[in-house]
Amino acid sequence: MAQNALSVWKSIREEREVPEPPQDFSELRWAALLFGGSRCQVCALWSHARSRRADTSSRSVAALPMYSPSIFIYVADSARGAKNRISYVTESKFTTVFPGQDTALLDLIPYTDTGGRGLSSRFFLKADIEDIIRQWSALNVVSTTADATQNVLEEFRQERKEFVAGVLEDAEKYLEWLEWSYKERDADSRERRKVRAAAVRQKFIDMGYAAEDIQSIMAEKSVDSPNELTDRGWARIRVDLEKTLIEIRDRRIEQERQRRISRRLGMFKKAFISQTRTLHPQIWLQYPHWREVAAFPDFDEILSAPDNVTVNEGSLGPAMVQLPSLVTTWLEDRKAKLTRLAPARTPHVQPITTDVLTLATSVFKCGNLSCRNDSPAWATISTNPLFGWTDASHHICEDPQREYHGGYIQPATLKKTVVAFFQGASVVAAHLVHLVGLDPGHATVADMDRGAHHFFCSGCFPSQAVYTWRSAVAHVAQHRHAATPALQLLTSAEVQSVTKPRDTADAMHCWLCYHCSAHVPARQTKASVLDHITSQ
Repeated sequence: MAQNALSVWKSIREEREVPEPPQDFSELRWAALLFGGSRCQVCALWSHARSRRADTSSRSVAALPMYSPSIFIYVADSARGAKNRISYVTESKFTTVFPGQDTALLDLIPYTDTGGRGLSSRFFLKADIEDIIRQWSALNVVSTTADATQNVLEEFRQERKEFVAGVLEDAEKYLEWLEWSYKERDADSRERRKVRAAAVRQKFIDMGYAAEDIQSIMAEKSVDSPNELTDRGWARIRVDLEKTLIEIRDRRIEQERQRRISRRLGMFKKAFISQTRTLHPQIWLQYPHWREVAAFPDFDEILSAPDNVTVNEGSLGPAMVQLPSLVTTWLEDRKAKLTRLAPARTPHVQPITTDVLTLATSVFKCGNLSCRNDSPAWATISTNPLFGWTDASHHICEDPQREYHGGYIQPATLKKTVVAFFQGASVVAAHLVHLVGLDPGHATVADMDRGAHHFFCSGCFPSQAVYTWRSAVAHVAQHRHAATPALQLLTSAEVQSVTKPRDTADAMHCWLCYHCSAHVPARQTKASVLDHITSQ
């Protein structure tokens, strides 16, 4: 502080109720200790204003917390340009740093607990210790007699003890003021931050942005600042803030659109299931998945309508009336595509004389590698075989685990369904048809299902697993056996002798009654469906 600023400082100090300086401190030194630079005199780092502490016990500045009293720092002497090494010395290290010196000398020096881990730790400025040792040594040689020396030393000891007691007493008073001062400063900073944030908020509101979007940028560094918002400052921060605000707004609008469509999808799903419950299972099995129907142009136009358009169950009425004809058109288109995929013959099949999509050799698979739909249930691999028209027409690519998120149906989980002909599985199916004595050119999926045949894979010896014809095809697809797999047809007696049947579909919820709609669309286990049928 310049000398000519002394009167200004004293005036401000009295106005702000800053305590008067200690007797051995000048006004300039007192001002420098309380409000000087934030360089820590222990670690030599520039400390944040919130962590700066003026230690009125040792009359130094330390960052809080400062747990390394043995760290030495160099403080530049502005007058001489020299560098003076300063450090704290702990009471326990005194005899190590100053061997041969009496520890009673420490009672004559002001101390602090700044930097100590324990409440009882005492830390002394090394310069103070060196100074008191010099004074004590000088007093020892002043007098000519031992009694005179003892009296001088005792007077000096009492004087220093009173001085230390006064410093520590004043330190408590100064510390109380410092804590109050820091709280006042923080409160003032918070208030100025609120004023600046309110100004930024109002400017963006005047520009037409929504308050909920503006709230999301209140934590930005350029907003959360105690500095006054000037026109120049606003011009400097506006561009980046507005860019962030636009991103937040667009993200919110998209999320609202997703939630709006999700609610509408839930409503459509309920209406779709309600209508399909009236269908015979044979017809329902050919219906596309409700998500596929939701993508029909007639329904998509309603479900994707803007927010200002009211969409309710009544809005779906006209399209739901047209649902049977829409599904018929979809089935014809899907059937034509699948028919084009299925070859007219395979190595094991003679010229086909029946509907190709009903044949047991018409095996398809999902062509979408990212599909997580594990339907049908008799195989739990990504290359699940889809047998015939029923499986291939009803498959839809989606992630069932992500259909619901945060209480909403996720539109993004609907993927483009891709079905491809499964050549390897078709060859295996033809081989199984031959084993049961049927003609692959005529045997249908229903024929193989009714046969209830079981097979054994000798390529997996010594495994004793037994497979149905569907799970056998899936097994070969999963383990990539030879083109002509070592599958053997088992007799009824052989099946009974096997203790580990491999019919995973029986315990899965993939069965329904073929006589009524009791299990549409919630399929059940095979045992539950059989109990239902026998109880009717």
